[in-house]
Amino acid sequence: MFSFSHSRDQTIHILRYLIFPVQFLEMRSLLILIFALGVYSRFFADGCPENFCEPGQTCCIWPPDRYSCCAPVNPVCCSDGQHCCAFQCCPDSLTCCPQGTQCAPDSRSCIQGHMQYPANASANALL
Repeated sequence: MFSFSHSRDQTIHILRYLIFPVQFLEMRSLLILIFALGVYSRFFADGCPENFCEPGQTCCIWPPDRYSCCAPVNPVCCSDGQHCCAFQCCPDSLTCCPQGTQCAPDSRSCIQGHMQYPANASANALL
């Protein structure tokens, strides 16, 4: 059997001193995690604030911290965040190429194997 030289009140005080910081740290960590998840889901889950775009639209980000929406028929955001394409945007963000093709270096045409096709104009994003 163990014997303590502390009184019951002193023992409880010591235990509270040892346990409270652990509980406080765990609670603080939990609160930080909840806050971080809330911020993440509000602003970064799909890159845009919650409910910024209508259902079915794609939310696009364009610097600095501005947003636009692409309609369901052109769901791909171009790199400028202001234009949308059905499948892929060319580097100029003003033209698009269909699935299975690649943008030519001049962004004016689409390449599939040895064939070249005119690139399509991108659609304006909804601001």
